[in-house]
Amino acid sequence: MSFVGGTPKDFESSVEKKPHRPELKPLEVSGITAVTLGTIIWLIVLVVLFLAKNWLDANSRTHWIWIAASGVVLGLLGYRYTTNRVKRLGLVREDFIFRKYNKREPDQSRLIQDFE
Repeated sequence: MSFVGGTPKDFESSVEKKPHRPELKPLEVSGITAVTLGTIIWLIVLVVLFLAKNWLDANSRTHWIWIAASGVVLGLLGYRYTTNRVKRLGLVREDFIFRKYNKREPDQSRLIQDFE
């Protein structure tokens, strides 16, 4: 068997070998800050939409209020999920959600449970 322009042996020697990459570790991110900020933004949008309810009625856009309310409810559910996940993994929070977590490496076996 031959390849155009050379033999298989020539082809193998011309392929560049990739450098060894170190094993990737999971990020030390809990997601609590992102979920909290997203929920706060949806809450602000909900308040603004309530203030503009007359304009929304006039333009048949009252469903926007329900969309914002859904964002707040899903954000609260996400906050509950992420805080429970942090507790389960053993990443202890400090006194406020925007502070850094301790630098303890999460248990790999528990991370896999999220995907099963």
